[in-house]
Amino acid sequence: MFSASVMPTINWIKAKTGTNIPAIQGKATSSASEKITQFPSQPVKAKPVKKELRDTDPGFLLERNLPQLLDRETGLLNRSATEWKLNYEVVRAKRYKRSVTVLLLSIDNLDLTIEKYGPLAGAELITYLGSLLKEHTRDTDFVGRVENNLFAIVCPETAQAQALTIVRRIGRQMQARAHSFTNRPFNTVSVGAACAPIDGDSVNVLIQKALQHLEMARRQDGDCMFFSA
Repeated sequence: MFSASVMPTINWIKAKTGTNIPAIQGKATSSASEKITQFPSQPVKAKPVKKELRDTDPGFLLERNLPQLLDRETGLLNRSATEWKLNYEVVRAKRYKRSVTVLLLSIDNLDLTIEKYGPLAGAELITYLGSLLKEHTRDTDFVGRVENNLFAIVCPETAQAQALTIVRRIGRQMQARAHSFTNRPFNTVSVGAACAPIDGDSVNVLIQKALQHLEMARRQDGDCMFFSA
């Protein structure tokens, strides 16, 4: 039977509804430890449920807004998507005390090539570099075109030394292409790198540092990269 402490509640329900509540057969209560022993020895598998992506998840943007995220000429992420992704990864790296490296690249002597051979030659160079960036970066890296002659590689959870290995492969490919032509501008790449937390833990500081290093590489006639020692 119900204990005396719950009888007033039962009487109230009976008065309001005109019904009676039957007594519970067997034990009135069971402790938490007793309830745990009633679970089956083999856990029951739940039906798979499709996880809804949040708007802060990179997959949400790639799934919902793909055409608006890509640069038409290269197929890389455009400036807005690259900035969003960089901000996301920097916040994440700061939260979990991980590294994230940003690489900024530009094609050396691009303006000279366009001036001498026309805009189609320049477009071909940009497309070629875009294909190299796709080919030689990892699935976890994000590659974008920030300006006409400014590209970015965002390497989440990657120390600076690992990221520089990636960009060296790209630099060697551009060197090989440049050497294959005679009497043409030497179209290699200049690279500036910045890594959190070595160079800072905010997007603005990292971009500023990477741009400084990129400018230093350009002043050395390109075909090189600069980074924090």
